[in-house]
Amino acid sequence: MRAKHLNSDILKPLKVRHVTQKTLAYASVTEELSKKCGEKFVVEAHYAAKKGVENVANFLGGCGAGRLYCAIEPDGDIKPCVFFSTNKDTILGNVLRDNFEETWDTDPLLWKLRIREDMETYVVNGEEVGCGKCPDKYICGGCRARAYSYFNGDVKAPDVGCIRNKLLWERLRMDDDSDPAC
Repeated sequence: MRAKHLNSDILKPLKVRHVTQKTLAYASVTEELSKKCGEKFVVEAHYAAKKGVENVANFLGGCGAGRLYCAIEPDGDIKPCVFFSTNKDTILGNVLRDNFEETWDTDPLLWKLRIREDMETYVVNGEEVGCGKCPDKYICGGCRARAYSYFNGDVKAPDVGCIRNKLLWERLRMDDDSDPAC
């Protein structure tokens, strides 16, 4: 059901909530520090703070992999995001030999990442969990790289790092108690 080797650096759901809650506060501190130091520091949350957006996810639109950005590796390989593992399915091309604009506009994996209507839902203990039924799927969308990693290459699977998917996270931990990353 999921990748056997999990990245131990992946934030757990409660940590994600903590980071999200602190982002706007961080924006105001860095803005003040910027003025005091005479240097310009800019983080995305500055724009959210100025517009009065209370939830940073509303402003950022959630996971931007394949929608707002992609990763270019030192050798020129193009991936949807730096957090996607590197394999034949996630390397979309190479900027040293391929037309980046054409890759961006036509790659099937990038288009899968851009469409959120068909995101998946799982039933755990009789409750539907996952991005597919989530009311915030259009402003969040979950981490697609994490879904890909945990669900064997399925970019439409739920993001187990989401606080709303706590039941799914607990089920995955029970499925593989021997995994030190759990």
